[in-house]
Amino acid sequence: SPPPPSPPPPSPPPSAPPSPPPNDCLRYAQGAGSSFVQCTGVTSCWPPPCRRSRHMRLVDLRGQPLRSAVFDGVDMTGASLDGADLRGCTMYGTNLAGASLRGALLASANLQGANLQGANFSGAELTETDFTGAVLTDVDFSRALMRRAKIFSVQQGARAIFDGADLRDAQMTDNEMPDSSWVGTDLRAIAMEDMGLQRARIERAELAGARFVDMRMQGALLLSTSLEGINLNGPANLSYITVSNSSFRDAFLPGALLVGAHAPGIDFSGAYLQLAEFRGAHLEGGSFRKAQITDANFDWAYLDSTDFTLAVGRAKASWFGIRGSPTGLLVA
Repeated sequence: SPPPPSPPPPSPPPSAPPSPPPNDCLRYAQGAGSSFVQCTGVTSCWPPPCRRSRHMRLVDLRGQPLRSAVFDGVDMTGASLDGADLRGCTMYGTNLAGASLRGALLASANLQGANLQGANFSGAELTETDFTGAVLTDVDFSRALMRRAKIFSVQQGARAIFDGADLRDAQMTDNEMPDSSWVGTDLRAIAMEDMGLQRARIERAELAGARFVDMRMQGALLLSTSLEGINLNGPANLSYITVSNSSFRDAFLPGALLVGAHAPGIDFSGAYLQLAEFRGAHLEGGSFRKAQITDANFDWAYLDSTDFTLAVGRAKASWFGIRGSPTGLLVA
């Protein structure tokens, strides 16, 4: 019988895709004061119909000395800028989505209106940097130095990470940052106003001297953080917040909303809580000694072993349907 046919020869391996041409915008990288504003839009060449988009997507500028450079309006999606010296640079309206700026120097930089979604600024130096109107969704600022930074009018800041960042003396106004993370963040002397921090995680944060006005923190986690003597004016909306191993001793919380809060064992002693709302809150074993609770509402709250000794305004607070047996509620 004839021999069996030979197997077909193996197919050759697919050839590697050609490397992308070098980005001609890199020729503008001339050190301090470089300008990349020509790397926007579309440029023509000859012969027609040769037209190509100008951008700096995925460029590698790691460690480059680009102090005071101008990147206004440039598309730098996915760019690598780790360790670059970008102090005093302007990135007004720049697209840095997914870019990496780990350890970069950006002190006094202008990032107003920039798209920073998913960018990594971990360990970066951002002292006095301006983020007004920027997109901060999913940005990683962990361990960044952000003293005196300006963060205003950020409407897209969900899931931003500030873990371990230094935000002392920073200014944050009119920002929406739900589900953000603030673990080990230094917030001493920060000024926050009109902030949306719904479901945020605030843990082991430093808040001495911080000033808060009109804070919206519904459903947030407040863990191992002292708010002793803190000023939360506005009023603050802390409804359904979970508080553990933290203190509001001597805090200023007029009209604060803590409806449905889960805060057993928390110390509110000496706090100013006039008109505060604690309806349905879990406050078992906590302390309101010498607190000002005139016109506060504790209806349906869980108050077993909660101490109200010497609290001011007990007779004017509302106690309808409270659960458990609090102490110190008898008014002389």
